[in-house]
Amino acid sequence: VVMTTTTTTTTTTRASPEWLLVTGQPGCGKTTAVKTIVEFLQARGQNCRGFYTDEVLLGDDTTTNKSSSSSSTRIGFDVVSVPDGKRGILSRKAGHGDVSTGSRYKTGQYFVDVASFEAIALPSLETRTTSISNDSLTTEKKATEGQEKRKENPNGGSQTTSTIQDDEETILVLDEIGRMELHSKPFSDRVRDLLMIGEGENHNNHNGGRRRCRRLVGAITAPIYGHRVPFCDEVAAQEGVEVHKLTKKTRDRVVQELLQSIENKGWCR
Repeated sequence: VVMTTTTTTTTTTRASPEWLLVTGQPGCGKTTAVKTIVEFLQARGQNCRGFYTDEVLLGDDTTTNKSSSSSSTRIGFDVVSVPDGKRGILSRKAGHGDVSTGSRYKTGQYFVDVASFEAIALPSLETRTTSISNDSLTTEKKATEGQEKRKENPNGGSQTTSTIQDDEETILVLDEIGRMELHSKPFSDRVRDLLMIGEGENHNNHNGGRRRCRRLVGAITAPIYGHRVPFCDEVAAQEGVEVHKLTKKTRDRVVQELLQSIENKGWCR
């Protein structure tokens, strides 16, 4: 694991890291950093696929996420797929939408819509040609209508499917591995698959033929007031994972260092 701090300008890296993650306290700019890196890669012809989380402000138009009022009060987060921009609810504060009254999952002030998150995030993180069944999603509620195409199941009912063409050069985007997202067990299982955590001799047979993700850019939650997330610690400790610490003051510098590192590693086409 590689950590950068506000006082350290040089890092010692493992050979050929596959995952570049940023971390830091809420509001330090993790999503901004991830989006900057993705835009850098896309501008150089690199395929990127995955998701990021986007804050929703009071008065936002949820279709465009552009504020229609001068208020800057945050009421929740959306999950947005890359590169197609499909948007779903990740969380809302009480009094802002159905999720705030119907969800049993909560992180801090926010009620988490696990099913909506899974409907966007899980298909975006596939690394082979496959179909994802709607039955594999958390059953708090099924995916929001209109977010996925549905087809009739011969045995009755409907099935949500998503076909992904595998591409070894595609870089996955994962913003973020955090407390809200980890309410979804299928999501944490998917992250384990991507890193082959706990892999054994027959791991590929057990995970449906998925392979370890070669390259990934994303964010991972940091301890808050000393409270750690064991799953995040486990991910950060894996071979091939770099974790770079951001603060509001160091974000721009660290991002520029990461862009240079990505270019040096030959990630761009």
